[in-house]
Amino acid sequence: MIKKVHIQNFKSINDEKLDFKPFTLLTGTNSSGKSSVLQAINLFIQPPNNSPKKSMYIKDFTDHLRRFDEIRNKQNNNNTIYIQLNESSIEIKKDKIKENINSNLYFEENFYYLCANRTLVSDITKEELDIKFGINGEFITSYFNSHSYNPISDFFIESKEESEILAYYLDVWIQRILDIKFSFNVTKNIDTIIARYIQKNLNAEFIPSNVATGLNFVTKILIVGLSLKKGDIFVVENPEIHLHPKAISNLVDFFALLVSNGVQVILETHSNYLISKLRILVYKEKLKHDDLIIYYKDQSYDNFENIFVNSSGFFSNEDGKKIAFPTGFLDNGLAELMEIR
Repeated sequence: MIKKVHIQNFKSINDEKLDFKPFTLLTGTNSSGKSSVLQAINLFIQPPNNSPKKSMYIKDFTDHLRRFDEIRNKQNNNNTIYIQLNESSIEIKKDKIKENINSNLYFEENFYYLCANRTLVSDITKEELDIKFGINGEFITSYFNSHSYNPISDFFIESKEESEILAYYLDVWIQRILDIKFSFNVTKNIDTIIARYIQKNLNAEFIPSNVATGLNFVTKILIVGLSLKKGDIFVVENPEIHLHPKAISNLVDFFALLVSNGVQVILETHSNYLISKLRILVYKEKLKHDDLIIYYKDQSYDNFENIFVNSSGFFSNEDGKKIAFPTGFLDNGLAELMEIR
């Protein structure tokens, strides 16, 4: 579990120390720097030396650092980037990039990251088939093709009479979140993985580009999520992309189920619907209030504000005292409506 993060001089972040909880949200206005936290974490975590994706990671890491001047904080003109996760840290200096790559990076075996730019269909080579999800989840169709009949964690199983395999519960949760009856099928054709959705009622097939993008995105989240176990860490950028409010609310139920069963969930979101649903889950005691923390950032030069939700479902400080959410984010629509009066 990631318990604390300390970032210095990375993109818009000058110096931030954040305490993470089992359910951690990063939110705020566009281009404020909230994504930089997740990007720093993803940049910092590497595969083990014997992993088949080690060489892929090193290439990705060095590609980032070749653009050092683009990712360092320009406000203080410092030529050193510092990232700390829990008790491990790395200091990256522009003139000593190579020294950092193999020896100082942090390894978290059960870390899964889905960036905002996620696509379901990906052409892959035979050598990449044994990589679980890919650095950014790009090989998820091959994983599903190989593991669709694997049993999932017990906490997902709702009845002894129901199937315990990944494919079955993927259908269950797609229907629950999007209120549609789709069956997800993956077929393999030589070196290319092609994903298709089979609409049960019409007995017709559609490739993901021809169905709602929201279905495409949520399917990827569900495949990874349903494959997780206690102790895993699941990081998702903008899970609400292309989802309507009801679907966002239902997806939050899925994330809360993960958290309640020992999976750490870290989200970056712009969705007030997502935040509101979390308050409701805390109020209904379906999510422990002390398992949740929200970090809000308004402008790139601001520091994050930490916001809690007390047992009554209200935004609060760390002591549980009710506070207002920072203005200009959740309440902007209400303020505009008041002008009609």
